[in-house]
Amino acid sequence: MSSIQLNLLGPVQIMRGNSPISSVTSPKIIALLAYLAVEHGQTHPREALSERLWPGSTTGRQNVRQSLSRLHKSLDQAASDTPFLLSDRHTISLNPAARQLVDVNEFVAGLEQVRNHNHADLPSCAICCAQLEQATALYRGDFLAGLYTDSPDFDEWVLLRREWLRQEALWALDMLTQHALAQQYDEQALALARRQLAIDPLREETHRQVMQSLARLGRPSEALAHYDQVAERLRTELDVAPAAATTALYTRLRGGSSRSASQTPRPPAPSHNLPHQFTPFIGREQMLDLVTTRLDRQECRLLTLVGPGGVGKTRLAIEAARRLLSIWGHAIFFLDLAPIDDIDHIPSALTNSLGLALPPHAQTEAERRDAFIRLLADREILLVLDNYEHLLPHTDLVTALLQGTSRLRLLITSRSPLHLRAEWLVDVEGLPTPPESLPAEQATAAHFASIALFEETAVRVKHDFAPTTPQRQTIARICRLLEGAPLALELAAARVRELPVEAIADAIAHDLDFLHTEMV
Repeated sequence: MSSIQLNLLGPVQIMRGNSPISSVTSPKIIALLAYLAVEHGQTHPREALSERLWPGSTTGRQNVRQSLSRLHKSLDQAASDTPFLLSDRHTISLNPAARQLVDVNEFVAGLEQVRNHNHADLPSCAICCAQLEQATALYRGDFLAGLYTDSPDFDEWVLLRREWLRQEALWALDMLTQHALAQQYDEQALALARRQLAIDPLREETHRQVMQSLARLGRPSEALAHYDQVAERLRTELDVAPAAATTALYTRLRGGSSRSASQTPRPPAPSHNLPHQFTPFIGREQMLDLVTTRLDRQECRLLTLVGPGGVGKTRLAIEAARRLLSIWGHAIFFLDLAPIDDIDHIPSALTNSLGLALPPHAQTEAERRDAFIRLLADREILLVLDNYEHLLPHTDLVTALLQGTSRLRLLITSRSPLHLRAEWLVDVEGLPTPPESLPAEQATAAHFASIALFEETAVRVKHDFAPTTPQRQTIARICRLLEGAPLALELAAARVRELPVEAIADAIAHDLDFLHTEMV
């Protein structure tokens, strides 16, 4: 059964999978569902729900009962052992075991995780800014926007929750704007500041961020005009003048003392070149957090993902880089080293990937290498170098890159470590597999990423693939035989179109060369 998704930030959306549930239209029923979803983790007396939504009504209890019945019909249409709501004669609650996603709860949890993270300075913490990026993407607008009831108690609850969530969104967007300004991602900073103003049009510190971004982008006249608009709005709506800090910024911009206002706008950065992935990333969330957290540390400038072929090093590196993309902007570049048979050819390949041009006097490979390093000397860039193992033990270029630059970081995948003093290592192993002694009912995709990957791949090639309990035991056996190696699991799952899983397992046990593919 597909999960239920409640989008309550902005106009209400109730979804099952990717399809809207159109049968829930009554504002009171939507209000009841939203209240139960947000005030989760506790049971709610029916009498209290009746009084909150139908105050003073003689039919309040009946309204609760009828609303609950309609919600059960709408949300639990398919047979399931885990209904979305739990109820008895006296109470109702959200079922914590149900497959559900509530955007408000995810938003709040994301911000809480950021606040609990141990970092010296939030706007400079890449892992936290990535988390804030994900959280703010959920904020489409005011909590329960457009939902109106005639219940004062409920409406007051909505207003208080709405204002609190607005302030939380402003805080998160402000942190992201500060980060973007610090990293000189000025287009991104401008967009983030404008998102803040859509929530609070009179927030002066945000208006200063807009002015600063416009000036840096080589648009000082727009920055000055923005100040005039702010001053007029403050005078008209609040009868106050702009704050001293806002006026001081205006004075600096008008006098041309702003560094960016007087400079030629920087040319747009080249677009990142991370390879597009055609399948979802499954499992390894903890390892993904480990990689991004390590790359966030200033002293970690070389991180190598080490593991055998087919274990998923490349996919992990790309996913980590993609997660950091919102933080590093367009400063992440990927190069597959497999076709390169000489380490001296790497600078030219990287120069092309980054959209840079080497000076014409750089003729030899050594000159091109030195010129390339000079181009990267003060740039904040993450280079992802994939499949380094066939170039070992040659690591002089890596050492020269680290010594000749101050802000460059390298994420490398290799079957063996580079054995450099600057190297940080992460060992990549197969996805977790169920032990042979585990009961069949516990060997599920929900508990083991290896099974989830096999079943997800199988469904792509055979749309009606729905394994029985004995077949799940066989899938668990396949996962153990392949030691959770993602590539091997995908190749094995692709064979379900032509063979039953029992035959696939037997063939793998007899000869691993059974797994071959012509897929690209």
